[in-house]
Amino acid sequence: MYSEVSRQSCSMLLFGEWADVFWVGLVLCGIVAPLVLACFERHGFAPALRLVDGCSVLVGGVCLRFCIVGVALYSAPCFVVS
Repeated sequence: MYSEVSRQSCSMLLFGEWADVFWVGLVLCGIVAPLVLACFERHGFAPALRLVDGCSVLVGGVCLRFCIVGVALYSAPCFVVS
């Protein structure tokens, strides 16, 4: 019972209606952008990149919470009580 619901939740998150928020918000903005900006900071580029780096981490965290709650709310009606 739980395996089918969790499979649907993962599918919804990775490929379904929550995929944009997950891939763009969490992966791109919350993981990839901070890594790239940290590399630029180490090579002596503008210190203002730290602000952009921190903001992108915060946006990624908000997207992570939004995805977790959103997928859980949409998959809750899938539970079948026998």
